[in-house]
Amino acid sequence: QAWLSEFSMAEADIAAPGHRHTLAIFAQRLISLASAYRLSARVGAARLALRSRLAVLCADAIYGAIGDKVVARGPNAWEKRVHVSKAGKAYLIARAGMRSIAAPAPDVRTGLWTRPRQSLKGTGSRS
Repeated sequence: QAWLSEFSMAEADIAAPGHRHTLAIFAQRLISLASAYRLSARVGAARLALRSRLAVLCADAIYGAIGDKVVARGPNAWEKRVHVSKAGKAYLIARAGMRSIAAPAPDVRTGLWTRPRQSLKGTGSRS
């Protein structure tokens, strides 16, 4: 909402072609915000079983690449669907595979939202 207010834009008008420059600014901001979470997710993925770790790292790589393309296209990103080619996905999957067996970078969560820890004491049984 703050971003919409900053640009005096109503939520109902987001998809209007006249607002594509503003949408490009929003996309750039979102990708920038997401980068710290993506790095943190790579650290968390290291604690998962191999198949799950690989799935998380592949999603990070592929959706991250799509986000980067949206930012690179700027206001033109909404002219046609943004995707990663099959060859590009193969490369990103191979890179995710290498990351899945390598040690992650240190966990840096400064400034990121983190779910508050809860005690399991007195919460009852899980089903």
